[in-house]
Amino acid sequence: MDVGSDTGGSYTCKPRYEWTLPYKRLTSNPVEVVTIAPDMKVSLEIKPRAALTGEGINMVCSSHDLEKEGTVFWHRNGEVIRWSHRLYQYIYNARTADEASYRCGFRVGYRMWLSPTVNVTVTERFAEPRLSTESQIFEGEPLRLECFAETKRPGISLQYSFYRDGERLPDNPYGGNEFSRVASLGDSGGYLCEAEAWPYSLRKKSQTVYIWVKGYCEASGDSMRGAFGIHRDHGRYSYAKGRDEQRKFCSNIGDHVRSLSEAFSEPTLSADGQIFEGQPLKVKCRVESNAPWFSLRYRFFKDAHALGSQSFENYYKREAAWLEDSGTYHCQVSATDVDVTKSSDKIYLQINRVPVTKPRLTILPGTDLMEGDAARLRCSVSEGSLPITYRFYKDSGEEVYRETSNLTSAVHEIAGVRPNSGGSYHCEVENGVTENPPQSEFVALAVIVPVTDALLISKPNTTVISVGQRLVLQCRLKAGTAPQFLWYRDNQPLGNTSQSYHFSADGTEFIIHPFQESDGGQYHCVATNKGIKDDIFNATSNSIQVKVPAKSYATTVTASVLPLLLLAAAIALICFKLRGPKQEGTEAVADQLYSVVTREKPNKAEGTEAVVDLVYSVVTIEKPTKAGFQPPRYFALIHFRRLPTELTLYTRRK
Repeated sequence: MDVGSDTGGSYTCKPRYEWTLPYKRLTSNPVEVVTIAPDMKVSLEIKPRAALTGEGINMVCSSHDLEKEGTVFWHRNGEVIRWSHRLYQYIYNARTADEASYRCGFRVGYRMWLSPTVNVTVTERFAEPRLSTESQIFEGEPLRLECFAETKRPGISLQYSFYRDGERLPDNPYGGNEFSRVASLGDSGGYLCEAEAWPYSLRKKSQTVYIWVKGYCEASGDSMRGAFGIHRDHGRYSYAKGRDEQRKFCSNIGDHVRSLSEAFSEPTLSADGQIFEGQPLKVKCRVESNAPWFSLRYRFFKDAHALGSQSFENYYKREAAWLEDSGTYHCQVSATDVDVTKSSDKIYLQINRVPVTKPRLTILPGTDLMEGDAARLRCSVSEGSLPITYRFYKDSGEEVYRETSNLTSAVHEIAGVRPNSGGSYHCEVENGVTENPPQSEFVALAVIVPVTDALLISKPNTTVISVGQRLVLQCRLKAGTAPQFLWYRDNQPLGNTSQSYHFSADGTEFIIHPFQESDGGQYHCVATNKGIKDDIFNATSNSIQVKVPAKSYATTVTASVLPLLLLAAAIALICFKLRGPKQEGTEAVADQLYSVVTREKPNKAEGTEAVVDLVYSVVTIEKPTKAGFQPPRYFALIHFRRLPTELTLYTRRK
């Protein structure tokens, strides 16, 4: 029948006459018929169509009419490879097996729409590498290996590795696709190279090439003796200069040719122990020569870079090593008379950082400063690798400053010190070499504040003190460090030795106990201290007048005069006892004792009552000389004076 758009479907068949087997109905298995629509509604996009191994291939199937209702399927070389609702396929790492013809399509019911066929090619990224070298070389000649792999596109980067007898050789210091070093007898073996395309992890190895490293020849016997290409000709020795001449010489010796030990041993490079920054660096290249008549030249390398030219010195030396001198070193030794060059094994030299030493803290311009002065705290070390971190601490561990420096010292500046700037300071340093950072000794900073504003106060708070009480005068300061105190009464300095008063331990208090009437007066204190240049600062307090309570004038006079009257009476009695016998012609007269007492009353200030103080007294006994006056046998005149008052007592006998 003709296939149309509605031909597709599920088909079965059965016999026309079923009466032959009435007990069983016969029906075939269903067969699905799917028709392919002739119209191209499906497109397939593949990038790249010409891929290299290792690349990714992206395939996208699309149809504007069928994407929502159809089922996607994929064909590879005419076979269905995947049924999926995904509209794209991705090959992450293409291989040559992925080269094929691809189609995609959509199925709706029993109809399908297919895309055009797209051919994809996958080509090797690079060909198998080839190793080229000489199969036979002589000891001391360069052993050169070159690996080459043809790439399919320009710009493809390959990395090369070289192997001898299955073991990978050290990375070629010169890089690229070549490997070169001086051949030794032990370098004989099977060599191959490997090329790798990065980052695709594609590796290919070359065929194995066998290399035979030959030694120089030695002639032995009575008629001929030579070594390392040296042969005897008519009683003298001459050198076989070129390699061809050496080979010829070796081949002509015949039975006397035998394999010669090396001209000199493999060099060994060594260094002098552990090396620190700033210390001398010296590496030495040691060889054992089997032919002492040969001159050897030495050359040293660091990280494959030559450190100068060849010389006869077998060591390389630097006066001071630094961290950048760390690296891989080896030496190369060559004989001047024959073409023999050998290299030592590589050694890695680590230049170590120098541990930082114990720091020293100094305070400039000094540890005693006036308030407001600038202070510079300097923490320094004698040695240590840079950079160094400096930390400054005060008292119990308060960090006040931190600095990381490429110098061997750091400075913490205090623009203007204050009283709270004083204290005990120390510093700590570290450069990452030691676990416990070393610390300096503690240094004390003292801030001197001049004494100011002295104030004198009384305890108790009164200036009138009764006899027997305790008087405490206290000298207070607004500011001042380490003050000294001087005390004055009536502008006279008070010494430290007295039974009637004493001072507190710090000198701020003046104590009188018990208070006596004679302790009254005007008191003040003076505080002093020293600056950093022996300057003297002082502060004088206010004055306090201290006195005993006032008494009445009559009581005072009575108390003052009564002792005097008693004294006068005693004097008169003495005079009476000592008088002479009675003169003739005179009449006895009864003794009469009388006294006249005068007292000049002191000036009394308004609102106060005068107090009499007897300071001193003068007593005289004299005869009166007044004309016409009948004197007594004795006359006594007693004066008591205290400026501005005077007390006079007359005592006589008539």
